[in-house]
Amino acid sequence: MNTPRLRDLRLLLPAISISALAFLSSCGFLSFGSVKQKYGISSNEQSNNNVMLTTASGIKLLSNQEYVWSVSDLVGKSYDLSLVSGWGGNTQYSGFDALIWTNLDSKAVSDRLATAETVANDAINSSQVMSCGVSNAGEKAWGGCPSRIVTAFVEKAFRRPASAEELSNFRSQYEAAVNRARTSGAGDSDQFREGIREVVATTLMSPQFFTRTLPMLTADEYTRKLTAYEVAERLSYLIAGTLPDNELMASAKSGAITQPKEILAQARRLFDKYHDRFVAHFFGQFVGYKKLLIGNPTDLHRDFVTESNLVFSELFKNDRPIEDYLTPGFTFVNNRLASHYGISGGFDANFSRVETPIRGGMLTQGSFLAMTGVPILSNHPPMGQPIKRGIWVQARLLCNPIQPTPSDLLQEIGIVAGNIPADLPLHERLAVHRSNSARCENCHRYMDPVGLGLESFGPEGQSRSFYDAGQTKPVVDRGELLGKNFEGPTAMSALVAELPEFKHCVGERIMNYTLGQTTSTRTNSFVNSLIRNKNGQSPSFKELILRVVTSQSFQTLTREK
Repeated sequence: MNTPRLRDLRLLLPAISISALAFLSSCGFLSFGSVKQKYGISSNEQSNNNVMLTTASGIKLLSNQEYVWSVSDLVGKSYDLSLVSGWGGNTQYSGFDALIWTNLDSKAVSDRLATAETVANDAINSSQVMSCGVSNAGEKAWGGCPSRIVTAFVEKAFRRPASAEELSNFRSQYEAAVNRARTSGAGDSDQFREGIREVVATTLMSPQFFTRTLPMLTADEYTRKLTAYEVAERLSYLIAGTLPDNELMASAKSGAITQPKEILAQARRLFDKYHDRFVAHFFGQFVGYKKLLIGNPTDLHRDFVTESNLVFSELFKNDRPIEDYLTPGFTFVNNRLASHYGISGGFDANFSRVETPIRGGMLTQGSFLAMTGVPILSNHPPMGQPIKRGIWVQARLLCNPIQPTPSDLLQEIGIVAGNIPADLPLHERLAVHRSNSARCENCHRYMDPVGLGLESFGPEGQSRSFYDAGQTKPVVDRGELLGKNFEGPTAMSALVAELPEFKHCVGERIMNYTLGQTTSTRTNSFVNSLIRNKNGQSPSFKELILRVVTSQSFQTLTREK
């Protein structure tokens, strides 16, 4: 992307923003083209010693959600995602938000600066930010109240104490803004507020705030420990999705956070403090159902998401093994969801726990079923739905992504599909499809059984026994998966849970989420150590994450000699 020039932005941005942008550029805060060079980017590698991976050096933009939570904590005001609605979506890796640094084009700068201005206007009316005030010329001088406000704000925003040089630059900007306000006839109090407003806007436009950075090793370095502040920042965004809180910052200042017992204690504390947020944010990405809330979700889709969050919340809180997420034996429903699922009982608008072997699993919740209910083959809707669901399970739960169909194979598929009798039951149509093309068989033998095992659920997750209202076309949800026969979604889910590929895939995706580490054959030893059983039982999701944050890989930069 092209680097914007300040004069190009004058037509887009208010004058006060331009002065802040010019200050950022002159002080090196907003060096669009040089951020990579300044902080460094290195590839992911694996050390053969102590099953430790290198922590990828480089720049990661805060995701939209992380930005919103961060400014909410900075200003003491609860923003929602509408604050950044114009920014566009987030790129993803393995289903998780993964915003690697790229130069910001003029629209991205304009959008971010407009958002920073909004937050800065709120900040100067926030008692959390404006911890003191001024009423005369002497009080607005930098050495008193202004420096206290700025020092505290910048330290929280940068997740570390500001350097003397940074504070000197902020002082210059504050005093310049005060002088401009005085020239325009503003009183002492308004001059002070204008100076703070510009400093806040500048802070929010600084890469030190809106990126998370792990420095690159120098040419002479092969390993180094992250600083206490870097560890605290990494831990906080991993669990809370926001800035380190006061207790975590205190642990970083004392250096205690670098000790295994302390980081474990802080991680457990953050899980308790941000439990609901973490569950919704993490599993919304892990499964992908957060997309159901984009745009104008229906009430039913909102209920689906609530059900998923409640089930995963209980499993996570009770440290249940990862297999239980496929077969928990219970779910949560309200009256609308119970009616949709066909669950009898006296329900109202509140969600209640219901014991059931059929619903509640990761593959039997309405959120997953609706998300994958739109057929992937629009010209063959009946065949497309199980294929899409099978592809999802292979990619997200077994880490076996199905590659896009080559163009020449698409033509072959069209010919084969056209020769299949339309009145054949769905499972027989798919069987004919597989048997008529060896190339199709290679993928469909993994996709079809999983998708067919979920055929007793319609596109919106409703239970069904027949495909038609006349009840002449019964649903068949039995099959064979890796040599084992099953009948129904519960049995199929249990078979998936037993697969060693499932356990290993969960470990891989936890590695992706916690370390930003891409998956390769070189990461297998780390994942194997991560998913090891304890007392004969598989680890829970929480235990997997705790194992990562207490590992050397979480706190160390390394590269091979």
